[in-house]
Amino acid sequence: MGPRQAEGSLAGGYVAPWNGGTLTTAGNLVFQGTADGRFIAYNAATGEKLWESPTGTGVVAAASTYLLDGKQYVSIAVGWGGVFGIGERATQYQSPGTVYTFAVDGKVPLPAFVKYQTEGLLAGVKYDPKDVPDGTLIYIAACATCHGVPGVDKGGNVKNLGYVSTETITNLKDFVFKDRSATRACLTLPAS
Repeated sequence: MGPRQAEGSLAGGYVAPWNGGTLTTAGNLVFQGTADGRFIAYNAATGEKLWESPTGTGVVAAASTYLLDGKQYVSIAVGWGGVFGIGERATQYQSPGTVYTFAVDGKVPLPAFVKYQTEGLLAGVKYDPKDVPDGTLIYIAACATCHGVPGVDKGGNVKNLGYVSTETITNLKDFVFKDRSATRACLTLPAS
């Protein structure tokens, strides 16, 4: 099938623009991972989805295939990298980067996937109301892209600060302003 014939045949069903590259096999299969944590095999001639497996996190890499002792394997590296993965996330699972290898008749079960915490919104933090306007501006400018807006959106692939402990938020200045090595992504914050 040429590029003009394939146009749109595998399109659809993608929730984000940052999906993995494709792998085409001699057996007429196309494999692709997705931003929302799926690894899919399609029929290369028709575009029909033949198989799908969850990966627990977004897939931005292309798969590879190899033959070992007469058996074909397909491996895929999963996990976020790059700016899109830090600021956005399309999965509900908090899974580390890893490599999965699949084979026909494979018997090893996938690991259990852990969901991001989206319950128990932070409450009870003592603050001075006069700090709210400046603090809001700092958070929006330097933190919200990765950490999300507490109680509003899910954030990126780093912890949403709306769901951390009261103690963590109370001592946040010790992490952000005093130990910059622990928060390299927050280097644009002004010291107070």
